[in-house]
Amino acid sequence: MPLEFYKRRPEVLSIMVELNRGLYMNENTGERLPRFSAVAQAMARLVTGMADAAVGRRGPPTI
Repeated sequence: MPLEFYKRRPEVLSIMVELNRGLYMNENTGERLPRFSAVAQAMARLVTGMADAAVGRRGPPTI
C-alpha cells in the first residue's frame, strides 16, 4: 500500500500474498511445472474472492 494511504484512508485496503515458486515452477531451470495452470487458477479465485468480500459482494472466499 502506498504510504500516502496507510492509516489515512480506511476505504483503501491492501494484502500481500506470497507464493512459494516451488509450487508452480522448477526453481533451478525456471520451467513451469504441470500444475502451473492449476496454481494460477487457484490464485485468481483467491484474489477475486477477496476483492468481492472486501466490497461486500459476497462472504469470504472458500479455498
